[in-house]
Amino acid sequence: MELPPTVEASLAHEVEAAMHALLSQSPGDSLAALDQATRTVYNSVQKTLQRHSRRRNDRAAVNKLTPELFIEVLSLNTCLDILRASQVCQHWRN
Repeated sequence: MELPPTVEASLAHEVEAAMHALLSQSPGDSLAALDQATRTVYNSVQKTLQRHSRRRNDRAAVNKLTPELFIEVLSLNTCLDILRASQVCQHWRN
């Protein structure tokens, strides 16, 4: 997935801050600090990718259909297909 430069820069900044916090810890706390930095980086990446995905999904043409038309399209599918479609994105689950 290619990220816009602003998203990539924001993520790089968050990772850099986590690594800086790790390096500023005393050697005796290195394992706990590494664990915390790993969780911070993972959470930052996850949140950034979720925000980016939501923005992209919001611009998708299918998400601009009126609720009535969207329901009409879904009604043409089987229950199993509708269940699978509900796993596509948060907007479709609601």
